[in-house]
Parts: sequence; C-alpha cells; structure tokens
Amino acid sequence: MRTIALALAWISFVAQACAQPLPADFVYLRDVDATILQDIRYAGSNNFVGRALKGYAAAECVVRRDVAERLKRIQRQLEQENLSLKMFDCYRPARGGRYVGLGP
Repeated sequence: MRTIALALAWISFVAQACAQPLPADFVYLRDVDATILQDIRYAGSNNFVGRALKGYAAAECVVRRDVAERLKRIQRQLEQENLSLKMFDCYRPARGGRYVGLGP
C-alpha cells in the first residue's frame, strides 16, 4: 500500500511539473516529435551524483520551437537509415520555476 501511495505522489509531482507554463517560443520536444529519443538523466538517478538534481522535477526535453522543428527534420532523414537522434538533459532549471538561459 505504501508503494502505491508513493507512486501516486510521484505521478502527481511530475504532472504538476509538466503543467508549468514554458517561456514564450519554447516547447516540449515530445510535442513536436515524440520519436526523438530523450535521456534526461539529471531528473533521475542514472547520473554522476546518483540521484535527481534539484530543479529537474520531470524528465522533459525543453527547447525553442525553431530548434524542435529543425530536430524533427533531421530525425526524418535519420529514420530513413534506421537511426535516431537522442537528446540529453535539454534545459537547465533554476530555482523558483524559471529556466536559465531560455529567456531573451
């Protein structure tokens, strides 16, 4: 029962993090092209510190819309050769819900 409660708490936490509005002109890469692989290690334990880093509430790749569209075009070319892009830790969160380096 405790495991179920922990799982539900985690799902709620991730859902809230994903619901946070993004800065203008930024998108979740999965919304533009869900076929691009994502390895957001700072949001989990498979990284150099062995635990999620503060600020990475969800394993999401956040990029500018124009970057996402370019990645999508490259992905289509790679798919013809049975290859795929793989994105690693696509943003740097800051305390207070702002994204460092994503603003104007």
